[in-house]
This record gives sequence, C-alpha cells and structure tokens, in this order.
Amino acid sequence: MAVAPPPAPAAIPANPPAPTHTAPQSSVSYASCADAKAAGAAPIYQGEPGYSTKLDRDKDGIACDK
Repeated sequence: MAVAPPPAPAAIPANPPAPTHTAPQSSVSYASCADAKAAGAAPIYQGEPGYSTKLDRDKDGIACDK
C-alpha cells in the first residue's frame, strides 16, 4: 500500500513587505486664530492637531498665541 507524501511547507517570501506605520492625519484645521480661539483650541503648539504655519505668524512653533 502506497503512503502519500506529507504536504510541502508553505513558501515564505524572501523579503516580506515591511509593515507600514502611518500616523493618523489630523482633520482639524482652523481658517483663522479667531476660529481656533472660539473653539477653545488656542494656543496651538507645533505637532498638535490644528497647528498650521499660516496661523503661526512669528514662526515660534506656537500658533494663535498673541
């Protein structure tokens, strides 16, 4: 009686794709500092949601601080 050979192991790709880690994009934006202040968001520090260089007039990394 013939015995079937065991199944072949699954092929592992030599270079699997690297996982992609992307930071979620902020959907918060303000048209003006008046809008940011009305929303209670001012001042806005660089890296925080809603920060924009257009709102940071003195380019110190803090928007709507004046």
